[in-house]
Amino acid sequence: MKNEHIKLIYDIRKEFEKIDEYRNLFDKTSHWKEFPRGRCKSASFILLSYFRLFTSVDPQRCALVANAIIVGQDTHAWIMIEDTHVDITGDQFGAEPVIISKDNPWPMAEKSMELFFNETANDKWQTFFDNFAVYLHSKITKS
Repeated sequence: MKNEHIKLIYDIRKEFEKIDEYRNLFDKTSHWKEFPRGRCKSASFILLSYFRLFTSVDPQRCALVANAIIVGQDTHAWIMIEDTHVDITGDQFGAEPVIISKDNPWPMAEKSMELFFNETANDKWQTFFDNFAVYLHSKITKS
């Protein structure tokens, strides 16, 4: 993975930690305020949108990893960019906040995890994730 992509992933995670700025972007029933807990799939979709919209990474080489059972019945999601696992919500399970690894960061989940290439959310949510990625891009490129 390119150094510029690694930096970008950390920059996006820092932006996600600015919860107060984003509360108004989500509807009032959202639990985004509990980030990272329970926000792994949304954060992963937003990260996928960002990479598809603003990097040279081939979208065909990006995947959502979902339905991975990590602890008890809790499921987890992260993404793969090319051949690298990227998890920006690892700290909800006691790991580092950002995990970038060629190896599966959650080997105990290998039997349950599914890879979704070309995965998008339904139209309403995909539009939201894309718009959030555009918003993040404007924040990150300002700094």
